[in-house]
Amino acid sequence: MQYSVMSPEQFDKEKKFSMSLAALNSLREKGLLTKGEYRRLRQNLSDKYKPFLGSCFDESLDTNN
Repeated sequence: MQYSVMSPEQFDKEKKFSMSLAALNSLREKGLLTKGEYRRLRQNLSDKYKPFLGSCFDESLDTNN
């Protein structure tokens, strides 16, 4: 089995994406963002950071509120 090593730059992007998404989730859970606003902002973050890991389970991070 072959494994790839994530570059420090990509790791930093993944970390920033994850932290930003956590903030969005918190705002969403508090009712401060609509589902549409949340999805639009999440897409903006994805476009900005281009996460590899975050994009693998992006929809599972969507809240039900």
